[in-house]
Amino acid sequence: TARIEHSRAQIVHAYQVMTAAQALDMLVKDAERGQRGYLLNNDPSYLTPYATGIVAIPDAVARLRSLTADELAQRQRMTDLQAAIDIKLTELKSTLDAKRNGGIPQALAIVKNDSGETAMKTIVAILADVIAAENQSLPLIVGATRADEELRNRLALLGGGVILAIMAAAAFVLYRAYF
Repeated sequence: TARIEHSRAQIVHAYQVMTAAQALDMLVKDAERGQRGYLLNNDPSYLTPYATGIVAIPDAVARLRSLTADELAQRQRMTDLQAAIDIKLTELKSTLDAKRNGGIPQALAIVKNDSGETAMKTIVAILADVIAAENQSLPLIVGATRADEELRNRLALLGGGVILAIMAAAAFVLYRAYF
């Protein structure tokens, strides 16, 4: 029925939101790991995850924002998330620029002011809240879907029983009419 299909679509949607949040979390952490690896090792190959992340993060945020647009609390989280990501990406870029222009002491001074760490903690917390909100709704949706499916199955069995009863009554009437 339409209710069951709607419930199933809600379940799929919840998992899409959680997957998108997890993917964004990985991208931001990979960008940070790339930046840190480069600062520690002075090896440009460590910048690959950073470069990949900064290109992919805007699309990942847009996807998550789109998936959560129908819920007010999630929309507010997206606003807060975007602000924290902007701070984090700015911190990552400024440390790399400082390393290139002034060396490791300038880059480490930026890292040590903890704005990047604070932003990262905020990002992780918001994404955990996004996932928790979806997880919280799943048992209700799954329960309603199961109840609807059980009702549909019972009605199908009842309908089948009624049809069998009608066929039996018709056979009985026909039997009595001819014998």
